[in-house]
Amino acid sequence: MHATSTASAVGREPVLAVAVWLALFAPVLIPRAARTRVGSPAPEEPRAAHARSRPAARAEVRRAGARPDSARLVVRDLTPKFRRFYDSAVAANLDEEARWALWKAEYGMAAVPPTPQGRATARARLDSVWDRYAGLMPGVPKLAAGEARLARRTLPEIAKLLGADGDTLGIGLVLFVGQFSNNAFTVPASDGRPPTVVLPVEAPDPRLTLTHELTHAVHESVGHLRNGYGAPLGQTLLMEGLAMHVARRLDPGHPDRDYTPAKIYGPRWLDRCTSHAAAILKGLQPYVADAGPKTAERFTTGSGTTGLHDEVYCAGWVLVGRLLASGETYASLARVPESEMSAFVREAIARGGAGS
Repeated sequence: MHATSTASAVGREPVLAVAVWLALFAPVLIPRAARTRVGSPAPEEPRAAHARSRPAARAEVRRAGARPDSARLVVRDLTPKFRRFYDSAVAANLDEEARWALWKAEYGMAAVPPTPQGRATARARLDSVWDRYAGLMPGVPKLAAGEARLARRTLPEIAKLLGADGDTLGIGLVLFVGQFSNNAFTVPASDGRPPTVVLPVEAPDPRLTLTHELTHAVHESVGHLRNGYGAPLGQTLLMEGLAMHVARRLDPGHPDRDYTPAKIYGPRWLDRCTSHAAAILKGLQPYVADAGPKTAERFTTGSGTTGLHDEVYCAGWVLVGRLLASGETYASLARVPESEMSAFVREAIARGGAGS
């Protein structure tokens, strides 16, 4: 989930899951939305670097070549915090109301929108999945350790594919016990903190989910992306399309639905996406420069212009696939300047997805 949208296509409910990460970096109940790969400009790099032309960006990628891995992953494991909460609640045989109060005081980590409705959703989920934690808890330490190792193996692969294996990358990974909703997300870089992937340890396919989310984090870093939730629709399209196709490239062999929202909605979603691709792209094209929550919601949780949920993911899947097939590379797409993304997407749709 890129901080413009908040859950990865391969691992999320069909909601704009802007994260509740109160246990992450700050003792705030519901912090500001964190859902589109948004990185801060590198402090040592002048602002002009963000406006470089695409040919210059491609030359930079070619010059990078295969350089030593300089991607650094910093892992924070919040699962012991959940264990303490869970053990206390079980030992005290708390009722639902007391358990919720303890959860807020001692843990408070869920992937829901930062709204009263989001808080209500977190409460309802805690109650509905409570009995499932008994079976999960014995395996949590092993899950967390395995996912940290998996992320450390996967990050250099993504950096190389995006032409960033010569860059100095700092990426964070937070592991937490979620609510069985598989809502992984990525927190933008801010206040000196790096882009950070937040992964529920119970995610059913952590390899795909990590690849998708780590792609967002690397993309934010190499592109010095700054837009947050409600970024221009074209940016969301390009970022989500790239993340889905990177996952497909680095973890091949799955049905295409596993890389897309069809994993949530069912195979008919992908069938409709591909068969109605021309209408979806045409309908979305006038809105690629539009930003804000209403636009984001319309093309994710809403019905877009054709009645399909997550049209921006469909458009990203189709358009980025066509661009890669016509000569663009993962690295060149990752280097499209943020200020040019909407125009790039608009022109690509007009060309039918052929590369420039």
